[in-house]
Amino acid sequence: MKIIIYIFIFLLLGRDVYSDSREYLRPFEIEWESVEGASQYEVEISSLNKMKNSFKKITTSSSLIAQIQPGRYQFRLRAFDRRKVPGDWSPFEEIVVPLKSVEVVNPQNQIKIQNKQREKNTVVFSWKKVPLAQEYEIEVSRLDGFRMNKRTNTLSLEIDLDVGHPYQWTIKAKNSELDLVSLDSQLFLFEHWGSQLEKPEISKPENLFVRNLTWSSVEKNKNYQVKVFKKLKTGWKKITELNQEKNSLDIPLEWSGGHYQVQIIAKGLLRLDSPVAVRSFQLINGDRSPAAEFQAELRKGIDRISGWYGSASYLVSQIDYSSRNIIGSISAKTQFATLSGTGRLGIGYLSPQSPWGFVSSFDYSGMISQSGKNVTFGSLELVGVYRTQLSYRDDMRLKFGLYFKELPFPEVDTQVGNVMGYGNIGTSGLTLGAEYWYTLSPKLGFQIHSYLYNNFESPLPSNSGKLLSTTSYQLGLLGSYRINQKTTGLLGIASRVDSVNFENQNSQSFGVSNFIKLEGLYLNLFLEHGF
Repeated sequence: MKIIIYIFIFLLLGRDVYSDSREYLRPFEIEWESVEGASQYEVEISSLNKMKNSFKKITTSSSLIAQIQPGRYQFRLRAFDRRKVPGDWSPFEEIVVPLKSVEVVNPQNQIKIQNKQREKNTVVFSWKKVPLAQEYEIEVSRLDGFRMNKRTNTLSLEIDLDVGHPYQWTIKAKNSELDLVSLDSQLFLFEHWGSQLEKPEISKPENLFVRNLTWSSVEKNKNYQVKVFKKLKTGWKKITELNQEKNSLDIPLEWSGGHYQVQIIAKGLLRLDSPVAVRSFQLINGDRSPAAEFQAELRKGIDRISGWYGSASYLVSQIDYSSRNIIGSISAKTQFATLSGTGRLGIGYLSPQSPWGFVSSFDYSGMISQSGKNVTFGSLELVGVYRTQLSYRDDMRLKFGLYFKELPFPEVDTQVGNVMGYGNIGTSGLTLGAEYWYTLSPKLGFQIHSYLYNNFESPLPSNSGKLLSTTSYQLGLLGSYRINQKTTGLLGIASRVDSVNFENQNSQSFGVSNFIKLEGLYLNLFLEHGF
């Protein structure tokens, strides 16, 4: 009588069964091909390892369900006929009853582990105890080829892992003495999320001829979500949305002029999306070709200012100073070369819808007298401005208004006729001026200016005497450099003359007048900035 055994063993993964010795047992099942005429079968199982645990079992079915301690075993069986006469034993077959599969506590399958600060984070792996296990082996891997194996005899293990990756891991229980391992545990998947991506910085377009928008690259970024809206009378309308890897966006030439807004979010693999970066920009109607942009940039180099603007300038040079002060019969005349400087601050407005505007300015000047003393004097101007263009490359500004100007005048010792110090003589009147601006490129150009001053009042204080004549003007040539869209710097030279002739009330020298004269060729530094 020959018995054919099916060599597949079904390890039942049901609940654990405790023996009297409080050892955990594993349920398992053996099946074989039934023998015709057999009334029962006898199964003999014996241990092949140090734990001698063997038994015999009689069963009438062609299978055996038993509970046994994990280990290596051999078994054989024989059939009994209806007379209870046994047949021959089958050859021994070896079986291995593995350790129980590890029950994982953390991280469970399909969970997210979040880290908000570091690029590498400690992940705690933990599990429940497996009977007879001496150690546990963990394997952690990811799709890019990274693989790590760790062993421990504890029930938890801390592993530092890079963020921004999905991981998978399995764990086995092992007993080296019995040469046993558990069945593979379930394959657990988890996502190791990194910190939030940085917000992209969108570059501001230089002008209305926008053909391309760019923004800063974001580290660990996978792609960018880009949305563009256009402002209509009814509100904002989304005109495009796309996901892309490059950090730039081409603006189609067929887009019409108007007010647009772009919103950009950086997206990474297993990282929180960045905050939304927003930039509004204007598109000009019509031609946005490079040639049209170049001509507009030339015009911008001329116009520069539309609305409120401020200006600052400084003139410095060695000047020639001369004066005469007649008191009674004493005539004190001074003449010397000295260092002088003038600082000017101004604020003005040029209407973008009208050629008219205005500017007011304050000058504060100083010079070193022949005795080494610092002498200061100031002036004020309030003028209207008319602006016109002669061509697309130039700009003319005509100025007219009022001014008040102080000039240093010596104070004389009437006993000996020596200069004791300096006071200020003030004059006021009308000023006329013209500025011609010409652009050589979008950045470079030059300016020619001319300012004239005409007194119509006698010098102040009123006892200084009767005004006879004045000659005050400034001529200059400056090169200009457009620093950015709102700021222009200039450097050049200016020839400046300030003089006044007046009659002193205390003078006894008929036909001879008092006078003050300052003249020099100044180094002129100038800065103009629109708000």
